[in-house]
Amino acid sequence: MSNNTIQIFNPFVDLQSQPLQPPTQNLENLTALSVGSGSRALRADKSGFWMGAEAWADAKVRFDMDGNAYIAGTFSLTLNDLDDIVDGTTYSRVLTTSISAGLIVLSETIGTLDDVVDGGTYARVLKTTISSGHILLDETISGVYGKVASTDITAGHIKLDETINGTYGKVLSTDISAGHIILSNVSGDLDDVDDGTTFKKVTANEKTGAGRGYSGLNSSYQIIKGFVESQLSSVSLPTNGIRIDVNGIYARKSGVTTVYISNVGDAYFSGTVAASVILGSTLQTGSTGENVNITESKIELRSGSTVTGVLRGDDSVFTSYLEVSHMKALGPGGSVEIRATSGVGPAIITSGGLSIDPNGGWVGIDSPNNSQQIYLYHNNTHGYLKTTTGNLYLDPNSGRAGGMEVLFFAGMDGTLNFTADGQIAMWTNGSLDRCYSRLAGANVIMGEA
Repeated sequence: MSNNTIQIFNPFVDLQSQPLQPPTQNLENLTALSVGSGSRALRADKSGFWMGAEAWADAKVRFDMDGNAYIAGTFSLTLNDLDDIVDGTTYSRVLTTSISAGLIVLSETIGTLDDVVDGGTYARVLKTTISSGHILLDETISGVYGKVASTDITAGHIKLDETINGTYGKVLSTDISAGHIILSNVSGDLDDVDDGTTFKKVTANEKTGAGRGYSGLNSSYQIIKGFVESQLSSVSLPTNGIRIDVNGIYARKSGVTTVYISNVGDAYFSGTVAASVILGSTLQTGSTGENVNITESKIELRSGSTVTGVLRGDDSVFTSYLEVSHMKALGPGGSVEIRATSGVGPAIITSGGLSIDPNGGWVGIDSPNNSQQIYLYHNNTHGYLKTTTGNLYLDPNSGRAGGMEVLFFAGMDGTLNFTADGQIAMWTNGSLDRCYSRLAGANVIMGEA
């Protein structure tokens, strides 16, 4: 064969197979082995032996050169039945006749519970502690909970008569009714009961006081019983409001006492007293200085305790009277001023006295029986003095020495003098015009033109 000649070999025909060396001989010259291609290949190299991947590290099934096997993912192993599995040195197969519904049939086992080792959760019980399949409590050992003697149990219930008192004690059945302790049978009293979070004990005084408060208040929290001020303690006066204490009743406004009723019943007022009706037999504005004393029938004007004037009322004729008989208390310069507002009828009417009509503009002087009057009035043009009946007499001195002077002012200075000795003198502008006199029974006229 020439060196330049290309010869084609058929690997399945031309190449002769060579047997592998026996296991006793290492294949030191074999660096890699691959059967198949891609992910469906069986390969081996210095890393180990693997299947299902190009590289050893990516294979799901691989074995390293130290004999360690690695399997990733899931795989199935098809066996016909457990008969194809050989018993191991630790575990063995169980006959199907010894299993029922996946559980071992104990009757098919060999040996006894003596051959079963206690577990971490459950353990064996000695045969001597069991009777008819039940554990004998006599053979049990008390732990957190203890055994109860059968003589202490009836119908499955522990007899309290057989229990021993501990932190809590037994209560006699005669001291209990319907599951509740009968308080009348207990020893001690409320002093031995601690207060709760909702209810508490009260003292005997607190109980008595609560009872008194309950009887003194109605359902609307209103006081329905009286009280005595001597039982009250003294408190500070309020700026505004009412204080009731041992000293009396105080009404206060802006820091000032406006009404005070003492603890002996005296009443005092300050400022303005506003009321539509004030009832009482006597109302006095003061006891010193100028004051007024009002009773049911009169109003007295007083200076200290001395009466200076009285205003009375007469229900029979619906007339008010002003008595001025006490004017001497005012001294020589005293006077009475009567003022009336407009209205119907006289402002003042006195029996046998003076009548004033502000609407008519007249003053009337009544006779003692009110039958006749003298009127003094002005009609906006002239002034008049007239009587309703009889003559009008001007008697200045009632028989005493003296005289009367009448002045006329009608555009000139005119004077008419009436003297006590019977003279009548007429003056004009300061000059005597005429004089009439009666001397020794004779009439004398002087200055007659």
